[in-house]
Amino acid sequence: MNPTRPLRPDELDAVVDLYLGVYPETHFCKSNLYAYFWKLFFATPWTDERFPSLVFEHRGRIAGFLGVVPRPLWKDQRSITAAISCHFMVDPQARSRGAGLHLLRQFLQGRQDLSIAEGNHNSRKIWEAMGGRTSLLCSMQWLRILNPASFARFKLRSRSRAAAGLLKPLATAADAFLRARSSQSLELEEAPSVEALLSAFCAVSREYRLRPDYDQASFSWLLDILDGKKSLGALKKVIVHDHGAPIGWFIYYLKRNQISKVVQVGATASSYRTVLRELFAHAAGQGATAVTGRLEARAVEHVRNEHCLLTGGPWMLIHSPRPELEHAIDSSDAFFTSLDSEWWINIQGEVAEEGSLSPAQMILTRLKPGLTATVARGATVDPSTSIAGLKNKTEGFAEILTSASSPNSTNHRPGN
Repeated sequence: MNPTRPLRPDELDAVVDLYLGVYPETHFCKSNLYAYFWKLFFATPWTDERFPSLVFEHRGRIAGFLGVVPRPLWKDQRSITAAISCHFMVDPQARSRGAGLHLLRQFLQGRQDLSIAEGNHNSRKIWEAMGGRTSLLCSMQWLRILNPASFARFKLRSRSRAAAGLLKPLATAADAFLRARSSQSLELEEAPSVEALLSAFCAVSREYRLRPDYDQASFSWLLDILDGKKSLGALKKVIVHDHGAPIGWFIYYLKRNQISKVVQVGATASSYRTVLRELFAHAAGQGATAVTGRLEARAVEHVRNEHCLLTGGPWMLIHSPRPELEHAIDSSDAFFTSLDSEWWINIQGEVAEEGSLSPAQMILTRLKPGLTATVARGATVDPSTSIAGLKNKTEGFAEILTSASSPNSTNHRPGN
């Protein structure tokens, strides 16, 4: 009998117990995790029984789990479904039974058009051995230093807080001088409504052959998730207008005097560099020392021309029975951002809160996502820590999978 099968709602407690066993150092309590997993795996706007999360059963208990979040996309005016894997974890005692391999194989054999995951080097080798491929371009991160003097002070702080404190007035003055040389901004619409952002997305995204399928309910749900990630900073959403018409937008987390994480930049090919410059000017004016985001094919020329630095991130892993879909994400015709992959799903790096959803709230959430307070929160890593921190730690699956061929291995801790 196949030990891998779909997760049932009444088994969520067991998945939470598995998480607490695999990650004993977590600062989340059981009620936090239960509420988060419920919303993520049973109450998203895209919840669909055809794309279930998976469990591995061993000796009558759940010993492995692979979360699945389906996302609708458009490819050449045709609706397709991507399945994003997340929270891949296996009880160390079940590693010798190949639990990780069973779960991954079952996931890749699902009904989705496109499978997406993030992982490290070993994850990549196993994924490719199972017929998938790696998007090398989307596995890179760009970094733009905005306030050079403050950035240098930020890096110095890890070595000498006293020296960094003495340099603060000088750094502030130097950065103000450099910003004064920047060009005048276009008209910016701060904190726009969901409707305004969605309208800008619809106006801009038509030229992309691969793009997410947002509607008002799902886009609002995603923005609520983003807004809940308080540990990443203050969420900034800005639409850029030129002569009254939207030419793009950007969404990022502001951390003053630190590195800020860019979630999404939307623009037409002809206006992308303009919108990118407005993002840099806005974040610099708000006090960010630098901004960082995931590299996309449509942005390569522009981040190069804007003197951005490049560094490695988690490998972007892709699988599809249709080769043209596997390669579509690497095309400049693709609109595929951090908001459309695994990044926003992970719970790591978030501030734990007391309380959980009551059974009545869970029923309401299942009937209409968004009725209850946002509890699904998470990110792979706080990007403000350092440049080295830009190699985002993922809740990957390399050790889960490689341990299947090493029965004597006893040290399993996926991801971190």
